[in-house]
Amino acid sequence: MLYAGFWKRTLAYIIDSLILGFVFMIIGLVWIIIQAIGDWVPSPAETSMLTDGPTAIFTMQLLGQTLMNLGASWLYFAIMESSKCRATVGKLALGIVVVDEFNQKLSYGGQAGSWYRCSR
Repeated sequence: MLYAGFWKRTLAYIIDSLILGFVFMIIGLVWIIIQAIGDWVPSPAETSMLTDGPTAIFTMQLLGQTLMNLGASWLYFAIMESSKCRATVGKLALGIVVVDEFNQKLSYGGQAGSWYRCSR
């Protein structure tokens, strides 16, 4: 088994980050359009739940989007690396595959757990 070098893995991660960034940008644009068309204003119930008013609501939206982006990134890596491709798009572009110690493809649970352990 031959391991990919640091710079090759870094370049693969940059490619994957660009792909995910583009997807997140599209989702953000759709969200902005929905808010603009709907002339979104926080309801009195939303405002009363938070003491700081609109600033706190914006913070909650930002936190929600950040958590959604982390979840989507986790799913992207877990699904792609546990699929029959055994790699993300960036790794496929550089000829890298992800395997276990027996040169077998990872299970979804095994890959999801390893992404969690490595991201802490």
